[in-house]
Amino acid sequence: MLTSCGDSRISQCNQLVAIVNKAAKEARDIDKMSQASQGDKTNELKKMTERFQQFAKEIDDIKLEDPDIKNFQKQFVSLYNQTSQSSQNLQDAIAKKNKSQVDNNLKAFGKVSTLEVKLVEEVNRYCGGIN
Repeated sequence: MLTSCGDSRISQCNQLVAIVNKAAKEARDIDKMSQASQGDKTNELKKMTERFQQFAKEIDDIKLEDPDIKNFQKQFVSLYNQTSQSSQNLQDAIAKKNKSQVDNNLKAFGKVSTLEVKLVEEVNRYCGGIN
């Protein structure tokens, strides 16, 4: 019976991690496109806004039972909604040509990225500790 619980926990971890990995890969791909293109980055930001809204919904839609994994789920939904909002705010600041708002929103992106790294580490510790 313990193995079943472990298997269930492993399965739940895998569901969450699969989407998180997909989001991380896509963020890297968008960043590479952004670095490769010259000038206006609005299209990349718009894509990021849309994709992270979708990732938040995908994660929110996962049916989980483990209370710790559910907590991670909520944190990722919040994080990806913040990422999406930060991206939208950055687009708006760029459109207004407001340098201080652009700088503030870039800092917000940095904070979200730091939170994501910490959250991924927590998930890896929790899900990696399954015996």
